[in-house]
Amino acid sequence: MEDINGAPISFYGFEWDYPGLIYEWNNGVLSRVEGLKVRGALGTPVGDLTGVTGDIELNSRMELVKNKYSDLRLESISLQTNPRE
Repeated sequence: MEDINGAPISFYGFEWDYPGLIYEWNNGVLSRVEGLKVRGALGTPVGDLTGVTGDIELNSRMELVKNKYSDLRLESISLQTNPRE
C-alpha cells in the first residue's frame, strides 16, 4: 500500500475496536483524490502481534512494522464522494 500511496500510511493497532484502520495517508496519492475521501483498513497480520495491538498509532515506516509486517495487506476500502472536511 505504501508503494501505491507514495507515502507512509498511518494506522491503528490490531485486535480492538478499530483494527488496522488507516487514519492518515500522509499526503500520498490516496489523500489527494479530488472529490473522494478514501478510507481503508489493513488485515490483521499472521504471527506474533507483540507491540501492534490495541489503541495505538502505527506507521508503515516504523522499524517494528517494517521488520515484522512488511506484507500488510489492505482488507477493505471505501470511497466517500464529495466529503465534507
